Amino acid sequence: MIRHFGTVTPDCKAINLLFSNDYLLNSALPSKTAEAFDYLSGIIDPVVELREDQFELIVTQLTALGLKIKHTRTNTFYAEDILRHLFSALIFEVGALYQKVAKPYVVSGSRKEHIVHQFLKLVSKKFKDEKSVQAYADMLNITPKYLTTATRELTGKTAGDLIDEMLIVEAKVLLNESGMPIAHIAETLNFSDQFVFSRFFKKHCGLNPSTFRRSV
Repeated sequence: MIRHFGTVTPDCKAINLLFSNDYLLNSALPSKTAEAFDYLSGIIDPVVELREDQFELIVTQLTALGLKIKHTRTNTFYAEDILRHLFSALIFEVGALYQKVAKPYVVSGSRKEHIVHQFLKLVSKKFKDEKSVQAYADMLNITPKYLTTATRELTGKTAGDLIDEMLIVEAKVLLNESGMPIAHIAETLNFSDQFVFSRFFKKHCGLNPSTFRRSV
């Protein structure tokens, strides 16, 4: 998943923990407590505000995990097992706080909520290959009109807007961090050619990819 922050205050500090879906699934989290980490798929509202004591708890666990990652290379005896247990503990701790504090988004019996939830999961996996609302509507066995109506009601954005937004965020990351040629980025995102990608990017960002890259 990619998160984009539109504005950041000068006093903002962040600690980032990056891991793959496979690492999460292989960390021996028991299935009977799977709901404890449902927040990881919270596409609607993944942010919570913590009290000072909750904040300190999470930072302490993140720090311990970071130190273990740092020293894993030099001390390999049980290192991977310890790392996974620390990781699992953090996932459970955040899950407990999230459920208690945030009242996280939960898919209810509403058909529209279910459709939007499934659509967002599909987009996060397939946005590089599928860019049309029709394609996602077909996957969900609904009409494009129904899909667009549902996403607008629940997120304030059309289905097409959400697909384009995911593409733009990914494109910005690649332009800013990868060093890849623009033609290669266009290919990675499955645009027919560099010029089609450039027109798409300029339409949504007001700058062509080359200008954007020089501005960051």
